[in-house]
Amino acid sequence: MATTGNNSNNGSSSRPYKTIQYAIDNTTAGDTIYVADSESEFDEVRNPGWQAGIRVGSLLTGKVDYFIDGMVEAYPEGSNPEGVAVDAYGNVYGAVVSGGGAMVKSYRP
Repeated sequence: MATTGNNSNNGSSSRPYKTIQYAIDNTTAGDTIYVADSESEFDEVRNPGWQAGIRVGSLLTGKVDYFIDGMVEAYPEGSNPEGVAVDAYGNVYGAVVSGGGAMVKSYRP
């Protein structure tokens, strides 16, 4: 999903959907969702105990299969991934836009 996406797109990283609800409504078995959350950790009222990072899981079950911590060594004061991309090999990249930008790279075990 992306704010610049369109629900008539195919949902790929280069042609993302606009809304998560559209993705949920149009998912099939085996579909995986990658979600970057950079802000919720800082709202202890609505999200107590939440940890910012990238969640990888199933839209059908709502199960998170993998969690990639959002801490970026280059920005220890609290910059977290605000975007996510996945390459053909399954490497997951989190984009950090504050402080000049950085990339967090992880992989699926």
